[in-house]
Amino acid sequence: MKNLTVLQKVLALIFLATTNLTFAQDDCATATNVADLTGVTCATSSPGSTETLTGSDCENGTIDTWFQFTAQGGTADITVSSDVSGWRPEFIVLGSNTNDCSPSLGLFDNLGCVDQNGNYMSISTTLNGLVSGDTYWIVITSDGDDVTGTLSVCVDNPATVAGCVDNEDCSTPAVMILPNSNTGNICVNDCNSGATVGPNFAGNGCVDHLGPTVWYEFTTDALYATLDVSLTSSDMTTPHFTIFTTTDCFNYNTSFACVQGIAGSAILTGYTGLTPNTTYLLAVSGDAGGDGVFDLCIEQFSDNSPCNLTSSIIESSSSDPNTPVGGPYSPGEVVGFCYNITDWQVGPTNNWLQGMVPTFGNGWDASSFDANGMPISITTPLVTAGTITIGNGPPSIFDPCDGETAGEWVWHPAGDVIYNDLLLETGTPGALPDGTPLPGGWFFETNYDPVNGGCGDVTDINLTFGDNWFPSGLSTNDWDLCFELTAGPVSNCDLGLTDLSVSMQTYADGEIGVWNSVGCVGNISQTHVANLLCCTSTASLSGGGVYCIGASPTGVDVTITLTGTGPWDVTYTDGTTSVTVIGITSSPYTISDATLGT
Repeated sequence: MKNLTVLQKVLALIFLATTNLTFAQDDCATATNVADLTGVTCATSSPGSTETLTGSDCENGTIDTWFQFTAQGGTADITVSSDVSGWRPEFIVLGSNTNDCSPSLGLFDNLGCVDQNGNYMSISTTLNGLVSGDTYWIVITSDGDDVTGTLSVCVDNPATVAGCVDNEDCSTPAVMILPNSNTGNICVNDCNSGATVGPNFAGNGCVDHLGPTVWYEFTTDALYATLDVSLTSSDMTTPHFTIFTTTDCFNYNTSFACVQGIAGSAILTGYTGLTPNTTYLLAVSGDAGGDGVFDLCIEQFSDNSPCNLTSSIIESSSSDPNTPVGGPYSPGEVVGFCYNITDWQVGPTNNWLQGMVPTFGNGWDASSFDANGMPISITTPLVTAGTITIGNGPPSIFDPCDGETAGEWVWHPAGDVIYNDLLLETGTPGALPDGTPLPGGWFFETNYDPVNGGCGDVTDINLTFGDNWFPSGLSTNDWDLCFELTAGPVSNCDLGLTDLSVSMQTYADGEIGVWNSVGCVGNISQTHVANLLCCTSTASLSGGGVYCIGASPTGVDVTITLTGTGPWDVTYTDGTTSVTVIGITSSPYTISDATLGT
């Protein structure tokens, strides 16, 4: 992920290490060899003096400088730089059908031509589909035919590891046979070193796998309700996986869960978006081309919810059009969520819904919540489903409340509601120990007082019923709740506060209310998993804000205000490589992916 720094003076590029300077290499036969393929030690040369390559499609210069490397893996990141301001390097990468310089120039294959059409000192590209053992040539020119300074070429080309590429093809994934629901997980220890990159869809988003990618296949069973996926690695700092809903590797018709990890971990818990008895593909890679060894575990669970059978949390809105649905979300992004319950089942024990208790990840900004922990922005409030209806029947204890709504949904802070307060009377164990204080949440306060009789708002949740049609108790009811949260600042990344998940757990009045039958124990929570979009390093700009340029998702155009007196030089950096635009004469200035060559 690229970040942005604004400078008022020319910034010289400093590389971690370089080879000794060689004389200019003007043709294929004398090309400077790039020996280190880790991207750390760069090969160098003075610029060439003649033109030996013509018809190179995109290069404007007529003076060629040749470098070469022998591939050890299928993917290579190539960075070409000059230490002279305004040199503006361009380059083309060539392959040979005979793997040497013997064919005529017409038999070289053009594998990629990089020209960013501007003033810069460093440009980069990523090549895929290379063949281990084959030689490739990097031919550099300058739009201004410069012959001064020093050229540097860095190549990061991870070696192919046999056991890491056997499932690099989507059509031949490694099959993971899931244990039956609720019987445990299946885990594999695998790697992706040297594997080819995964899919890159139109636009940019979490589902793009632009690093070495390996594939797995799994099938849910008839009882599937939720899925847990754990991807951890000591080699990849940002492991990344996506579940695709089809085995058609040419279309990838739909994708579901996509998780971009941090700190070597990508975790999905309680995912409900899949279908029983269905086969899925799972792609694993590392953001920013990460590769290495990882552990992947998958486990499926049946729906043990006796009452809350159909519910979901979805992302309903976003203030940042550049982030994908489902996250990761950018710092300061306002995200809307909706939780819905359809056809709550009261069951034979007549348990009514009385509590909706959310859990929010630590990455959400504190300004999203009031002093009692409730989201401040409620876009669709909970509406009472039931009404007290006596009709023309015999006299009833509910008669004083006939025609009234059943009550209202009210937020209660943490500790205000106690779980299973009537355990000693019923002798029936609940989901939590008797007397456990619950977190803050929405709880139902009835209009009818079941202890004293008569109408009146009962605020002690442990002494009320849930939301339903009194006294008949309809078999099913529906509820909708929507709210907005703001993702935390970029400083959360350094603090490890990057969890932007939202979870909702429901409780019946037999668990927390006055009803004496614990009939809904086992209702599973619904969770929307997401993370904060973090950069490897950041910079605050004079125009305000902190930006990740070229991050996943890409497609971010940023307009910044340049302070002081121009002209200015602007440098984009990911901490390793840089692109510098020199001599900007007007402010504000717009930075785009086209400028960065991403």
